[in-house]
Amino acid sequence: MSACGAPIRGRARELALRPRSPAPQAFSLRLSTPIDRQLVLTYSSFMTLITSADAAIFDVPDTHVIAYAAPSRGSTELCLWRIDIAPESTSPLHHMDCEEVFLCVDGRAVVATSTEERPLEAGDCLVLPAQTDFSFRVVGDKPFRALACIRAGGKATMAASGDTFVPPWAA
Repeated sequence: MSACGAPIRGRARELALRPRSPAPQAFSLRLSTPIDRQLVLTYSSFMTLITSADAAIFDVPDTHVIAYAAPSRGSTELCLWRIDIAPESTSPLHHMDCEEVFLCVDGRAVVATSTEERPLEAGDCLVLPAQTDFSFRVVGDKPFRALACIRAGGKATMAASGDTFVPPWAA
């Protein structure tokens, strides 16, 4: 009998009598959408939350980096960090082996490449192609603050030394 007193019949009866297994502790639910009778567009409900209190912090001369998404912190495809560069300072000339995107959130800087210089301020988005040597020169008395994103596994090469490495905030 069901909770309302009606008899349980058919598939509902079979399900009601089946022994219950304990719920999994952690799982990833995948949902697929049928398109032209094929299942595509798979989504996962599993997620990683990196709180500001849990984000890794890296300090290098004149630069403070707060690392959010990276392979070591649960991301498989992208890396995201916040970079704060001190007022009146210049970042080292370097390039990435992949595209890098910066979204300026505060302060002002000039980005310099081998071919041009462009000003950046809050709300501006800079997209740098792979292999583009660049540096930031901070303008004014406020730090330059930006969010930066690359693909997971992206490597930096320092122009002065030729050293190539995965930035620790993107590892």
